[in-house]
Amino acid sequence: MMADIKKIKRAAVVLFGVVILVLALFLFQQIKTSWWLFEVNAVLLVSFVLSVLFVFASLGVSLTLLHAIRKEETPFTKKVVRKLKTLAILLIVFEPLHFALNLIPQLYEPLIQYFPIEGSDYFDRIETMMTISHGGFILAAGLVVYCVALVFQYGISLQNQVDETL
Repeated sequence: MMADIKKIKRAAVVLFGVVILVLALFLFQQIKTSWWLFEVNAVLLVSFVLSVLFVFASLGVSLTLLHAIRKEETPFTKKVVRKLKTLAILLIVFEPLHFALNLIPQLYEPLIQYFPIEGSDYFDRIETMMTISHGGFILAAGLVVYCVALVFQYGISLQNQVDETL
């Protein structure tokens, strides 16, 4: 039993490193590709900033979750369940938010004829900034993570019942 917990903690340390690497790569990519943000309008800028903040929030919650798993006596704690649920909700909300943020510039397009923006590559920039739809994959992953959180919660209640009967 103790060996299993040590294995979980080692995995959490490795995954913590992986998430840090993903965060660093994400930061590098955003800095490298967003140099042109000062040339665009407020609609595109707000949509970009919201997307980046959402990804940062998700990665931040992931890091705190892995840290909690590594530091706690057991991963079956209310703290871990809360963090799993938070991560699940962020993942579930991400897909519709991403869709809405992709839709904003498209709704803004008819206004371009009345208020032209210099540079014919304006909408190419939008496509560069906003990635293609994830096809529901992130939404499904969020639902699975939420289900795992419920399993953890159930496990905690079972453990409490066993502890009370002893």
